[in-house]
Amino acid sequence: MKNTEIIYGIHPVFEALRAGRRKFHRILLSPNAASSRRMEKLREFAATRNIPIGNSSAPKLERAAQSEHHQGVVARVSPFPLTTLAEVLDATQVRAVGRFLIILDNLTDPQNLGAIIRSALAVDVDAILLPKDRSAGPTPVVSKTSAGALEHARLVRVTNVAATMRQLRESGCWLYGLEPEAENSIYSADFTGSVALVIGGEEKGVRPLVKKNCDLLLSIPQSGPVESLNASVAAAVAMYEVYRQRLDINSAGHA
Repeated sequence: MKNTEIIYGIHPVFEALRAGRRKFHRILLSPNAASSRRMEKLREFAATRNIPIGNSSAPKLERAAQSEHHQGVVARVSPFPLTTLAEVLDATQVRAVGRFLIILDNLTDPQNLGAIIRSALAVDVDAILLPKDRSAGPTPVVSKTSAGALEHARLVRVTNVAATMRQLRESGCWLYGLEPEAENSIYSADFTGSVALVIGGEEKGVRPLVKKNCDLLLSIPQSGPVESLNASVAAAVAMYEVYRQRLDINSAGHA
């Protein structure tokens, strides 16, 4: 079936149903799938939305999902709904504390993307921007890795990261790049107002041209024998510092 894809696993399928952003064509369940409260809710959701549910053997589900980690649940759905840059830059959608965006550069590992998306949702990130080329995208593997968090995230695919950064700056966004060798620490930066964190990939980090378009490069202080943090761990540490500062602003505003 054209313009459809397979998502799999209890959490991704349940969260896709809950998010209501995809069209569901069919859900297939293994008769031997473990029963749980979430599985029962999944069935209830599907029934209220008149989504066909069928039974299928575990080997057939594995072939459909192209993974053995389907947990007895596979769904054929419409593709992941991307957000446009225009929607992100819509002035009417900016919160009082400003925008909080993530820009990913050179990130190709779907496991890392899934982990970053899950952390991003926990700290109120407005959108995640990633290149159309040479980048992990919103695949079923990412949905599974993020435990379904992808289904609630706003993702924007951009053609030119540097040009997009310039647009964000013009809209009032400060651009901070994570760079292990940077002199300034994330704990010395002011993340109040509209912020975009630029996070590099697993091996090459942030590209030189993209670094050049950052307002400031920041490092994460660390000690011990490990040279650098995994991309998703570094992203989570930096995102939580931004979130902490924004929480302080909100607390001060309600004091």
